[in-house]
Amino acid sequence: MCLSLHECNRTINGTEMSFTCPSIVGSQELRLYDLTVAQLNSITSLIVTGNENIVGPFTRIPANICLLRNLQKIDFSYNQIIEADPTGSLTQCLTKVVTLNLTSNNISNFPSFMIYNMPSLKNLYFQDNLLTEIPVNAFTDVSSLEIIDFSYNNLTTFELWALEVKTKADFSYNQISTITNKYFFKKILNRTIEQGVYLSNNSAAINFTDAVYEMYNQCEEVYQWYFSNMDLPMQPWFTWKLAYIDFGTTRIDCSCDQAYFLRVFKDSSFLEGQIYPIQNAMCSNNSLGVNDTTLWNSSCASPIFETNSTVDFSQVYPKLCKITEDEGGELTNVTDIDPPTLNASFYPNYTTASLNPGACYFSFSNSTSMMIRCTNDTSNSASRIPTDLLSSPYMSNITHITFSSSISSLPSYVCSLPSGEIDLSFQAFTTLNDTTFPCLDSFRTIKLSFNQLTSVNMKNGNLKNLTSLDLSSNKLTSLPYSILDPTPTSLRYLDLRNNSINYLDLFIYTLKNITINLDNNPINSSNIINPQNVTLGNNDTSTVNITFPATVKNSTIPITDEIALTYGICQNFQSLRNYLLKLQSTVSHVVLVCTCVSINLKQIYQQNGYNITNDFQCSTAGDEETFYALNMTSCSNVTDFKSGLCAEPPPTTVAPPLQSNNNDSNSSRTALIIGLVVGLGCSLLLVVAILVVIYIVKAKGAVSGVTKRVDRAPVTNQAPEDSLQSRVQSRSFRSVKLAPIIHKSAPLPATPVAAVIPTTASTTASHTNTKLRSSSKGISLRLDSIRSPSNVNPQYPPNSNALNNTSSFRPIDKLSLHPPSIPEQEYQVPKPQKPRTHPMLNAGGDTRY
Repeated sequence: MCLSLHECNRTINGTEMSFTCPSIVGSQELRLYDLTVAQLNSITSLIVTGNENIVGPFTRIPANICLLRNLQKIDFSYNQIIEADPTGSLTQCLTKVVTLNLTSNNISNFPSFMIYNMPSLKNLYFQDNLLTEIPVNAFTDVSSLEIIDFSYNNLTTFELWALEVKTKADFSYNQISTITNKYFFKKILNRTIEQGVYLSNNSAAINFTDAVYEMYNQCEEVYQWYFSNMDLPMQPWFTWKLAYIDFGTTRIDCSCDQAYFLRVFKDSSFLEGQIYPIQNAMCSNNSLGVNDTTLWNSSCASPIFETNSTVDFSQVYPKLCKITEDEGGELTNVTDIDPPTLNASFYPNYTTASLNPGACYFSFSNSTSMMIRCTNDTSNSASRIPTDLLSSPYMSNITHITFSSSISSLPSYVCSLPSGEIDLSFQAFTTLNDTTFPCLDSFRTIKLSFNQLTSVNMKNGNLKNLTSLDLSSNKLTSLPYSILDPTPTSLRYLDLRNNSINYLDLFIYTLKNITINLDNNPINSSNIINPQNVTLGNNDTSTVNITFPATVKNSTIPITDEIALTYGICQNFQSLRNYLLKLQSTVSHVVLVCTCVSINLKQIYQQNGYNITNDFQCSTAGDEETFYALNMTSCSNVTDFKSGLCAEPPPTTVAPPLQSNNNDSNSSRTALIIGLVVGLGCSLLLVVAILVVIYIVKAKGAVSGVTKRVDRAPVTNQAPEDSLQSRVQSRSFRSVKLAPIIHKSAPLPATPVAAVIPTTASTTASHTNTKLRSSSKGISLRLDSIRSPSNVNPQYPPNSNALNNTSSFRPIDKLSLHPPSIPEQEYQVPKPQKPRTHPMLNAGGDTRY
């Protein structure tokens, strides 16, 4: 099906693919990329010709035929080929070709390098071109050729290596006049050509003489048949091969210069029952005999002549041997003939490669530019460029890639470019993400200008290699946050020119070590927003360099409390001030709206010892004095500075435990069991330790004595088992643990020492005769003043002696802490009832108290 007036019509019939083309096409390539590798591998025959007697369009054999890896027949006849393979790109992909037809083109230089790399070649059709020479070193093995056709060219010499072709060699319709051996060919096989060598319609005459024996190192054949008396001379294969030359209309100067050939040929038994082309060779008018019409019947061919050849063998070139030893001339010094080399410029260059799956055709126009065309089974994710191609000098500096059509996602096989740079300008990218660009960080420099990008959403912005990213001339409406967070990364330059970004975001002032170009964006400097809705951190170390449009640079930006609320920097004064000053360095003027809408900014500045109007002028002249007179009372409707992103953080919640995977379940159970066992053991040890401590403490208490509870100090003359506490009103006493009594108590007197008769004066009287006993351990006892007598209810009858001797009494709170010892008296101490001990006083003491 023909795609357009400038496309070839392709037909596939079994294993044959044919193209019929107009004289002009849009590309010097074959339409193969819509097929799979399997389909291409099934093709063995390719025919590309003109259309309706119009020459085809190709000026060289398209290099992308290398995608057809099993070709055996190639026919590019009737095209406009000037050089078959000018770049040497076909040398690795024509190894299976048996037949090559380049008939009716404009080829002047034989493609020796291409032919040399076609070891399977048998049939070569090169007629109707402009060839002037056929180098024999272009053929790896001439004897493997079956048919060669170089008719209708501009050849002027003929070489006898053509006699080694198996079936046919056609050199007719050229300008051949001389037989030469430029490449010192001498590999003559013992066989003859099946049909013949055709030299018809060349020059008027050709120099066919006996010199060919020495030129092709066949002297021994002449010597044995002409000069020796051997009964069985060698078979004259070279002579027999010469008999297959059909000179046609090209004549020979018949003379005795052909004497050796005629004698050997006629004397051999090869002639029996067959006519050979040489027998029809015509003699020229310069022949020896007037009546000589054919070489076969010429004068020197007559048996009556027994003469040597009249050739001047001293002038033969190349002289590879001598027929007789006494002839003149020196043998030619023969050097080895090297195989042909590629004489082509480095660029352009073409190559194909299998990417498994699929295959691609690579066209290198210069050191930095490459075009890629791939079969339709090539995978964007699985295919890979072979290592040997990646390591070739053609790939080392490639940065610009052209595809068969504009791409909207990058094939992963391009990710391995050795240069680390890629130019994908003028493609069809609309989204930049991990799917459309799977290897953003595989490159150092990426150009995606002049695409259709509307969003950038990469999963990982922690770039390690990428240093420069060009996203200019796209359709982005927001900053590409996903490649700017975290900061810093390896990215040093981000080109966002000529996009559709219309806002400012203070987030860019948190970036480090990067230059961002925002020129030619429709940025509204008053539109300061926080699209990410994130709280900005400290920007003391920000080293971003930003290029804004001129409209932004020359603008005036008014600021209010809202800017702090927008970015959650209400309580971080230093960061707030830094961001505002950064903004001021970007534009011509940043002014403060000196009304209630900025009162929080004023206050946070004042709380930190600054006046905000020293940094930013009021937007309206003369508002400064009024502004500083404002307070929160007069501005009752202002926005709460603890709202939005400035709100207090919510209480920290404990995250649910991570669910372990199956691989860790057994180890977790084991660890849990071990932990429980160890915990139980430790708990038992702790209980035992506590019991031991309690036992030790109790044992010590039993040895040390009895700890008594004392609420208040006893008063002299107080009856046994009587206490002051029972005689006064209830009040709160502080319990005190006293040290145990360690020596024997003195016996009490038989009668009370004195009766306590409180009086008004007694509260201040000095009790010189009564002292409390000091303990050797414990804490000091605090004694309160004795209450008034009205609050005391005596339980014993008053003692008359005591009532009259009050001078020896002192208030209880003035008692000495070291009373004198009471003399021991023998009397029976009544057994007191066991008092009820306060738990705080007897903690850890003897259970008897």
